[in-house]
Amino acid sequence: MCTDDSFLLSNARLFEHPVVYCSSGFTQLTGWSRHDLLRRSAACSMMHGPLTDPDAVTRLRQALQSDAATEPFQIVLYSTNGEFFFVIGELLNYSMNERMNLDTRRNVRVLKARSLQSDRTKLKRTE
Repeated sequence: MCTDDSFLLSNARLFEHPVVYCSSGFTQLTGWSRHDLLRRSAACSMMHGPLTDPDAVTRLRQALQSDAATEPFQIVLYSTNGEFFFVIGELLNYSMNERMNLDTRRNVRVLKARSLQSDRTKLKRTE
């Protein structure tokens, strides 16, 4: 499975919107196992790190609270091995017997992540 096919399904009726299912692509992208992701917050705070923009986290949390589908958003997350990657995410809210969120995430090109790492290295040199 391609890591572009990564998504989470979460229960929007429960506090912190716990993950009830994640795709194989999501586990490959992040390094997290399904077992470790289930029942954790769909905001994926365990994947946030130094390059994760707090405003992006706020937008993600607001989107999880919303009843409407969201515009695509960009956020930097970290895999279990500590490498960061960019994802473009989008939340689609589905009403069934219970309200569920479908959170799709696509890995943005590795070159963009390398570019950011290069910028951080340059910044450290000038400090």
